[in-house]
Amino acid sequence: MEENEANALISNARKSCLMCSSRRRLRHTEKERESARNSLQGLYRLLLREFDELRKEDASTEEVAGISSRRRKCLDLMDECDSCSKEVDYINRGLLRLK
Repeated sequence: MEENEANALISNARKSCLMCSSRRRLRHTEKERESARNSLQGLYRLLLREFDELRKEDASTEEVAGISSRRRKCLDLMDECDSCSKEVDYINRGLLRLK
């Protein structure tokens, strides 16, 4: 996986989630929510490409399972973002555990 691209997407998603959560009472935060969600979708697509490459290379079960688990976590975080009350920074906390 392209580490720089993945790190940039993770950093942007975490930052946008924190901004959305911290500004919940100050103003409308749909811009930050959309940015966090778009970064997560980009990360999901990156992980999907990596998953497909590992399957083509006939990689070990542990590697494929690890990528698959991270992909599912991205989908779960997107769902949490959609139903978020902005009281907790779900994407930020979830991505910290994703590593």
